[in-house]
Amino acid sequence: MDAKRVIVLGLFAPGIVVAQPAQPPENA
Repeated sequence: MDAKRVIVLGLFAPGIVVAQPAQPPENA
């Protein structure tokens, strides 16, 4: 796995969760 991809996912995943706290991560 690319370190860059891991960083991007690490930055985007929490951002999405914070942006949509009312929607649980069931669609993962």
